[in-house]
Amino acid sequence: MTSSSRHGDFSEVVRVLNKLEMESEEEKASNIASLLKSVDENSVESLLRILRMDFGEASRIVGTRLARRIVSEAVASITSRRQSEVEELLEKGSVDEALRRRSRALTGESLTISQAYSGMLEACRISGKSSIGSKASKLASLLNKASDEEAAFIVSTLIQGGRRVSDGLLLKALEKVFGKSLGNSIGSKDFYEKARRLVKECKME
Repeated sequence: MTSSSRHGDFSEVVRVLNKLEMESEEEKASNIASLLKSVDENSVESLLRILRMDFGEASRIVGTRLARRIVSEAVASITSRRQSEVEELLEKGSVDEALRRRSRALTGESLTISQAYSGMLEACRISGKSSIGSKASKLASLLNKASDEEAAFIVSTLIQGGRRVSDGLLLKALEKVFGKSLGNSIGSKDFYEKARRLVKECKME
């Protein structure tokens, strides 16, 4: 095991989400519930935001041509491919091929859920004067720390957008974790804080 806590590893999130399409609704809810049970209170908000594809205002950029441009520049910088070549591969949906020649920083530490979410958020953040080049550089740094599966997930998330987990499915999973209905709280302003408190209480029981 690496020095990063297993309970905050991004790799497990990627593993669960990549399997969702092949599972029944009940299996999906159970596996997401297990994922939620495994994280600590400091990672739960980042996990929920990834599950909901919630990047705040930056959500407007995810899945757009601008996001594709940022991603293609980042991938080109770590694979020695021309940016136009990367863009062509991404357009075809060949994410694994686009990333095939990437360099990877062998830090000996796993990428955490919070690091992955923060990195994706920075790549698409609307506020500030950060240039496309600066955003691409930050994304390249994140991709260099990621495993092959994690890097492919991050790239696919940013260029494709779209929800993998509906709010209905997430509510079902949360109810399995906490043993009670959360009603319509998933749309409330304090949803993430409420979920964090519930996870903390769950760990203390």
